[in-house]
Amino acid sequence: MPSEKRPLISIGFPVFNGELTLNMALESLLEQTFRDFEIIISDNCSTDRTAEICQAFASDARIVYYRQAEPIKAIENFKFVLDKAQAPYFMFAAHDDLRSHNFLERLFEALECNPEMALAFSDLEVTSSLNSKRVATSHYFETINQPFALLRMLTHAFIRFYHIYGLWRTEFLRAIPFTHTSYSPDRPIMMAAAAKGRFIYTPHAVFVYLSRQKTDLENIEYLDLGDARGSLLYRQLHCIMTTFNTVASGSGILNALLAALFVSIKFSFRFLISCCPPGLKKSIKKLHNRIFGG
Repeated sequence: MPSEKRPLISIGFPVFNGELTLNMALESLLEQTFRDFEIIISDNCSTDRTAEICQAFASDARIVYYRQAEPIKAIENFKFVLDKAQAPYFMFAAHDDLRSHNFLERLFEALECNPEMALAFSDLEVTSSLNSKRVATSHYFETINQPFALLRMLTHAFIRFYHIYGLWRTEFLRAIPFTHTSYSPDRPIMMAAAAKGRFIYTPHAVFVYLSRQKTDLENIEYLDLGDARGSLLYRQLHCIMTTFNTVASGSGILNALLAALFVSIKFSFRFLISCCPPGLKKSIKKLHNRIFGG
């Protein structure tokens, strides 16, 4: 018998306690104009109605639902869904993000037409609630005209990584180590990706990001399964070292040193902000966001 046809896009959907927005996020994916995809859900031992909701959606043959036997770190859950992917293109999706109906179609076309690009991403809108007003937000991530790794890493050292939720070439992303760090865990991955490849902006499609205000320690508690021991400075240093090792694995020691330097400069501003009195903290944070985009 002939083997079953594999999808063109695999969507990795790691989730933990996502019941409040899970329906909207999954419907946003199932309503895509591009239909040739699979959705790989990995439930990290949720304690709310996430399992019930996911199992109901899994009646769609394109969805496969896994539930972890015991809690794992967030980065491990992301790696789990990536490892399960069957398609040549891959996209992460979160339980609290939305996409325009043509998102997959537009990004797939962009990568098909530009085989030298590793990642495609769209326009960006940010909202504090999925039912409230969305604000179009500038996001300067594109490196299509940057042939040098140094320039691509410099671009990425000081921005937020909304575009990690864009469309990747699966094997490109799989070649990057996913190593746990409880502070800015996407930074080592994205710095390594920027060193190795180029990214393309794709207009006329929209990614909607739900921005929730969390302190650094609140993020750490989630990423470390409730273990918030260790100083913030220590965790920043661990992220810098993880960035160095991740970039070095695919792009050499020189690029790794440059990536670690750029991230150190970024974190020095963040550390300064955390040490300041409220009035000065507000002024510095405003300057930081104006220069680095948050």
